[in-house]
Amino acid sequence: MKHFFVSYTGADQQWAEWIAWQLEHAGYAVTIQAWDFRPGSNFVLEMQRAASQAERTLAVLSPNFLAARFTQPEWAAAFAQDPTGEQGTLVFVRIAECDARGLLPQLIYIDLVGADEATAKQKLLDGVKRGRAKPATAPAFPSRAGGMTGGMTPPLRFPGALPPTWNIPLLRNPHFTGREDLLARLRDALTNKGDHENKGDHEGRPYKMVALVQPQAIHGLGGIGKTQLAIEYAYRFAAAYDIVWFVRAETSVSIASDLASLAQPLQLAERDARDQTIVVQAVRDHLRQRERWLVIFDNAEEPNDVRAWLPQGCGHTLITSRNPVWGALAHPLDVRVLPREQAIEFLLKRVGVIASREAAKQSPSSVEIASSRDPSTPLRSAQDALLAMTQDAGDLADALGCLPLALEQAGAYIEANGKTLAEYLRLFRAQQRELLKRPPATDYPATVATTWEISFQQIERQVPASAQLLNLLAFCAPDAIPREVLQTRRVSETLRVSMDDELQFDAAVLPLRRYSLLQIGEGTFTLHRLVQTVARDRMSDDARKQWAEAAAQIVNDAFPSYKDDITEVWDIYARLLPHALAAADYAAALNVIPETTGRLFNQAALYLQVRAQFAEAKQYLERALAIDEVAFGPNHPNVAIRVNNLGGVLQALGDLPRAKECFERALAIDEATFGPNHPAVAIRVNNLGGVLHALGDLPRAKECFERALAIDEATFGPNHPKVAIRVNNLGLVLQDLGDLPRAKECFERALAIDEAAFGPNHPEVATDVNNLGNVLQDLGDLPRAKECFERALAIDEATFGPNHPNVAIRVNNLGLVLQDLGDLPRAKECFERALAIDEAAFGPNHPAVATDVNNLGGVLRDLGDLPRAKECFERALKILLQFLPPDHPNIKIVRGNLESLPPP
Repeated sequence: MKHFFVSYTGADQQWAEWIAWQLEHAGYAVTIQAWDFRPGSNFVLEMQRAASQAERTLAVLSPNFLAARFTQPEWAAAFAQDPTGEQGTLVFVRIAECDARGLLPQLIYIDLVGADEATAKQKLLDGVKRGRAKPATAPAFPSRAGGMTGGMTPPLRFPGALPPTWNIPLLRNPHFTGREDLLARLRDALTNKGDHENKGDHEGRPYKMVALVQPQAIHGLGGIGKTQLAIEYAYRFAAAYDIVWFVRAETSVSIASDLASLAQPLQLAERDARDQTIVVQAVRDHLRQRERWLVIFDNAEEPNDVRAWLPQGCGHTLITSRNPVWGALAHPLDVRVLPREQAIEFLLKRVGVIASREAAKQSPSSVEIASSRDPSTPLRSAQDALLAMTQDAGDLADALGCLPLALEQAGAYIEANGKTLAEYLRLFRAQQRELLKRPPATDYPATVATTWEISFQQIERQVPASAQLLNLLAFCAPDAIPREVLQTRRVSETLRVSMDDELQFDAAVLPLRRYSLLQIGEGTFTLHRLVQTVARDRMSDDARKQWAEAAAQIVNDAFPSYKDDITEVWDIYARLLPHALAAADYAAALNVIPETTGRLFNQAALYLQVRAQFAEAKQYLERALAIDEVAFGPNHPNVAIRVNNLGGVLQALGDLPRAKECFERALAIDEATFGPNHPAVAIRVNNLGGVLHALGDLPRAKECFERALAIDEATFGPNHPKVAIRVNNLGLVLQDLGDLPRAKECFERALAIDEAAFGPNHPEVATDVNNLGNVLQDLGDLPRAKECFERALAIDEATFGPNHPNVAIRVNNLGLVLQDLGDLPRAKECFERALAIDEAAFGPNHPAVATDVNNLGGVLRDLGDLPRAKECFERALKILLQFLPPDHPNIKIVRGNLESLPPP
């Protein structure tokens, strides 16, 4: 059983280690995560085991501790065992100013704030005494000169003081947020934690400096926070070092100068030598013979730029660089944008909201939330205000791509100008070019724009094809740009030559990767959205139009033509959709290639319509229509196509009157263009008939289908597949008119045409057989209806496989006839299969899923499982209400099913 388990948060690790060191030298047995939890172990289990196997829990109390989400369980168990504090099971040691009254009102703690090392040590040891016998002699001060036995490593220095040799040029960032995993990985790598060959002292604590520890290369995009991470490491673990030295590694001149300047505080004999080479070598020789040093080489460009300057020996070296390629010289540590939650936390902390978090948790009363609250807004409860500001912070973090430098620029501007987060976001969206150039007025004077400008210029000089590739990608969406999109002829000669040859293409990509401007995935490229923004903003107006046009063209070339069964190509659509929309947006804003832009919006909308994203499809079709009306005039056939497609989406949304207007307009355009008997007119008349059918105007719908049929019969002859489509639709309206014999004749004729055209096992034949099955079911010929549905199902399974959405339609219809035949168990199996297929294809919230769930609810009702039937009807209704207006016929059907259930 250990005497103490030390509970702390990562930001206070050096304090925790100092406290643990003092306790162990005073004779206590201590468990502390930094020394006792091994890499790869289960953190939660380790923590629970350590807490349960210790007599007492000592918590390192600070603002970081109070804000951390994982520390509370560590001390809560100890508090539960000793709520009055009489046994001293829970001991708090306060190391920084903080208000813990809301945590534990009766809390008494050991206060080390403001104390020097000797006083702090005495306070700590006096405070943890609990009837323990006082040693006969005072323990010796654990210094290098004496007081250590058994090969103990040098003690951790008191965390309240910086190392005697220190030149970190920036103050510690009070808003530093997150990166705990990276800091832990750095510390573990530099201290060889978990290396079973490193024997250390009796329990391997604290970490010994091990000879020839590999340097760590922190790499990533400019503005990602590499230098801030290195500086936070230096401050956080300062107690482990006697020398911490910062070297500007941009040039050999700055490296030599900064290394040579270390000779003065070290009082080396060579410190005043005129030959700087001698001074630098003296510094490196001195470090080779020392331990407990940390040297940071900041902003190195290439491994060879620093290779000859790196000190050897038992100290630690950090390198920061945009270059990800370090080979065997250093172990790479990739730094990415902040996770969204950490970006939100940083913004709230940066604008002064984070301090109100604990208050908001502790009291439901209304409080003032920092200075960024809009004074015209009524005061709300702290929880409501914090929730609203957290939402604003999330929206802003998304707009900035969670890039730390951009977040800092935003926070500094908000603080300096008294803006709210929402106000800054609105300003950023309107004037982001200007805002990205404004320095944050902090210790880091660079801006997002200036941080990358040098990289852009060097790439332009060194590899023009790389610069052109960046320009092209700047007009796509930022994530997962497919490489195959770039295999096109619609680019400049320089870039085309590079794309045609894999080696040259790799050479064009390399500089972008070297400066971390681009990340390579499996067949894809990803850029940060602000890299794209800055790349676009630095172009001339003409260049911006040129590259926007090129991006729209290459994506358009890769975007497949719409097919009746779009599911055949929707994997391609899914990959290209964000890039099609981005390229079309930029092209539309710059008013280039409207024909291509309109097509991209149209194709995207057709895909979104199939995926039941009707509102988004409507938005993009309206944009396509507006572009084509300007480009071609209001009465062009292209406009008729857009209006027709918009009508289809409006019909799916249940806006039947507006859908009817669209189909009527499309019809009028094509009649004026092609005359009354053109095949294009037949398509428009057919679609108008469909919406009239949905509106319940069956006589006029019948007229439309008959006219479309007459046009196509005159154009293509009586046995053309297009005629089969018209005959099928006519059969559907005749069926609803109650003319079942004529409806049956129509479906039989359509079936005969398609069997003759395509053979007996074509998907069009499956549609005809399915429709014939429906009318046979209505005629009461259930056995023949079942045969039709089974045949349609077999055709589609053979064509599309067992898990295609078309198969789900056939299985559904088979289930309905089985239900009518009284075979409820098999009907239930059919509806469950259809549901599984559609959920896998569309996700849980698609209208097709609502149909499946509704049908399943019906058979469950017939089986007497009323609770589950009610669940199904409620789920179907909830799905449909996301896509359709409340008075849509499909919603009325589901509401009727719910109302049909007897009261509980």
